[in-house]
Amino acid sequence: MDPKDLQIEQTYFDEVEGIIRTKIKDLRENKINLKRKVIDERKTMWEENRHVVRDFDDAVELNALDQGVADAETQFERNEAELQRMERMQKQPYFGRIDFSAGGRKREIYIGLYGLVNENPRRMYVVDWRAPAASMFYTFDLGPAWYETPSGRRNGELVLKRQYEIEDGKLIYAYDTDSSMHDSILGEVLSKSTDNQLKVIVGSIQKEQNEAIRTGTDRNCLIYGLAGSGKTSVGLHRLAYILYQNRDTMTSDKIRIISNNSIYSSYVASILPELGEKTVETVVFNDFLTAGTENRFRFEPLYEQLQRIDGKEMDADEESVLRQKYSLELLRFFIRYFSNFTYRIPTIHYKGAVIFSEEIFRKKWIKTGDLSFKRKYEKIRELIINQIDHYFSVNRARICKDIVESHEEFVMKDEIPGLFRKAVRRCTDYALSELAALNQLEPDSLLVDALDAFFEHIGQESDAPEKVAEALRQRKLLYEDALLHLLVRVLMGKVPADQDVQHVVIDEAQDYSLIQLYIIRSLFPKSSFTVLADVHQAVNPYTTTRDYGLFDEIFGADTVKICLEKCYRSSSDINALAFQLIDSKADPVRDTYSYFERPVKKPQYIHARDMYAGAVKLLETMKRYNTAAIITPTVENAVKLARYLKKHGAEDVQLISSPDERILGRTVIIPLLLAKGLEFDTVILFGFAKTLSNQPDFRRKVYLGCTRALHELYMLEDTALPTELLDCDVLLDTVQTDRNT
Repeated sequence: MDPKDLQIEQTYFDEVEGIIRTKIKDLRENKINLKRKVIDERKTMWEENRHVVRDFDDAVELNALDQGVADAETQFERNEAELQRMERMQKQPYFGRIDFSAGGRKREIYIGLYGLVNENPRRMYVVDWRAPAASMFYTFDLGPAWYETPSGRRNGELVLKRQYEIEDGKLIYAYDTDSSMHDSILGEVLSKSTDNQLKVIVGSIQKEQNEAIRTGTDRNCLIYGLAGSGKTSVGLHRLAYILYQNRDTMTSDKIRIISNNSIYSSYVASILPELGEKTVETVVFNDFLTAGTENRFRFEPLYEQLQRIDGKEMDADEESVLRQKYSLELLRFFIRYFSNFTYRIPTIHYKGAVIFSEEIFRKKWIKTGDLSFKRKYEKIRELIINQIDHYFSVNRARICKDIVESHEEFVMKDEIPGLFRKAVRRCTDYALSELAALNQLEPDSLLVDALDAFFEHIGQESDAPEKVAEALRQRKLLYEDALLHLLVRVLMGKVPADQDVQHVVIDEAQDYSLIQLYIIRSLFPKSSFTVLADVHQAVNPYTTTRDYGLFDEIFGADTVKICLEKCYRSSSDINALAFQLIDSKADPVRDTYSYFERPVKKPQYIHARDMYAGAVKLLETMKRYNTAAIITPTVENAVKLARYLKKHGAEDVQLISSPDERILGRTVIIPLLLAKGLEFDTVILFGFAKTLSNQPDFRRKVYLGCTRALHELYMLEDTALPTELLDCDVLLDTVQTDRNT
């Protein structure tokens, strides 16, 4: 960059830093005053509050004092949030700049994590990356450009596009992004070591990622791509964008993130606070199962089910039943079964007259669209109540006369209306109890009935309904049956839906069955959804969703679909191996996807006579990185390896064996199924060929494991390269070691 331009940039940077320092000083002083105000308001409330509310005036005074405390606390929290933003901004006030020329006027727009306005005189020094004008930084190169405003599209031209490297409040360098430096700078960003939390990427968002982030905030959006394409980062940055765009109508407590384990929750915890938003609640799907079964059952944990399926040779009948329980056909059948459920109608008499019957019901019933199971039952109840009310109203005089004549004691005239109402109520209560008695609307029995009807519908003989009935009696369900039980409760309307949530993010959506996705969709009926998926990471053939088109079944055919076509996480050496593992004639991934060229070193296939001793040696070489993982095929492998390593001096290695744990250490041993969505500087795949070779999804599992690595990848085995991986030989450095290496 020209020295004169660099001096101009330094001057502007110094001015921005000065404004931030002033704001931080004011906010810190204000913090002291606001804290004192909160204490004073609380003290006033305690000292002046009448602890016994005697009348309306006392209630009004109590409410005013309580409101005073709440207002003071809100002011303090807002000040604290702004102070934290400014302290973060002081380290890196902005990362980019665009000069936009339109209508004969040029605007210099500096773009940062947050906006910065100087009040006197009022001037926007830095624009929030989510602002409409900032979108041009990600979308356009130099030349024609535009952005959307509330009044319409603003057309113009980008005459400059610049990025900055700022560290700890110091301007290191600046470069224009039409230069050859762009790829080298991006490569430098990608080459940095990671830690145990996902990073903010606002300074390096790519064009296709930006499109996904800014897609219509009220629409369902499927964002898909291979491992390392940035799906999780994009999904969480999209949340921040949605909150920014809807800041008058939406808050963080109206958003949910859904995952399959708590490891993910800790991994993404810092993203939204760093982006200036409050933390969003992360829900583990298991919570829905626990709440949905009302703690009446013990059910098999998800990861035990997956291990059971992985480690078991199922016969043809078992495999068929499992596939059917997770099938789209079963989901559709259950939905129809409960929406078209035929209720038994009681016959209700009063003094020998028929008030309500099956025949009357058929004459009166008018179907209005596809009613839910619960709503249909409610409408039948309403119809019975209305019919009884109508009968008693039409025959009021005769019924009142009968009441008087049948009463043993003398009845005063003013008592008759009350006795009439009592007769109506008694008849109604009896009718509704008869309706309930005829229709034993109990999820356990209805699940068995629906399952039995389904197998009859598809013409398949199966003892699955009987087995489920026995499991229900014993109060101990397999995971897939607990899932079906929850589905039945949802279809019956027995699981309360959350009407307040406005947006939901589902990460690793390929790992959910369509039944799970339908349940999620039903529990948040007023929400839009961001769905993140890579079907190539669906390593279980029974319980996962392996076709992007199937997501339309749940979220609608109008779901926006955005493909992230480039992979950035792993080195190009690792990505080359990953692409080879999943490429096929049926699914030629290289026709759609590519990866960023960042060579480090070839993945190594280490053939060791003693894998455990080999792991000790490898861990020594991996200490130069911030994070390292030994990924094992199963939990049992992980536990056994952890014991060995601790005996041989690797005390600092953390074993992750449960989905409820959180990563705390630099080096972890973790089973493959728990490593999903995570990334580490360097990874050892331990015994994959030995344990998983000859399994149908062996290559997918290797793909999943190797794409957890950013920089270096090792496959540690005690066998030679298996037949299934011979085509990958050229992409691997094969190392033969002896027992003592």
